[in-house]
Amino acid sequence: MGLIRGKLLLLLIYSLGYTQALLLRNAQSVNFERLMARRALLQNVESNGPQTVLTNEMLKVKFPAQTFPQLLDHDNTSAGTFEQRYWVNAHHYRPGGPVIVIDGGETSGEDRLPFLDTGIAEILAEATHGLGIVLEHRYY
Repeated sequence: MGLIRGKLLLLLIYSLGYTQALLLRNAQSVNFERLMARRALLQNVESNGPQTVLTNEMLKVKFPAQTFPQLLDHDNTSAGTFEQRYWVNAHHYRPGGPVIVIDGGETSGEDRLPFLDTGIAEILAEATHGLGIVLEHRYY
């Protein structure tokens, strides 16, 4: 179903044009404008020589890893702790704004840094003056 919607959106864009297609935005197409901007940037890189595109290494500098001691077993506090890693984007934060937590899933939390930079955490934090956080899975 999602693939069909995506193809229909592209068909609308080609037939109606970019401006009119934006008027038809919904929850599924919130990131459309950023996707188009990224495509334009990548096309510029190919045609106009090197430009700054944030790599994962650059994102690690922009969002340095932080840690806190996390219990191994919350029912047995004597089992010890490990250093739970997390990354924060406070760029748009204002007091009283929400905290948007992205669970890193079963991969390194570093793989989720694009969510803080241009993904859903960035979009929501900007819209709500919130704080974006990526929390890493305990086994990575």
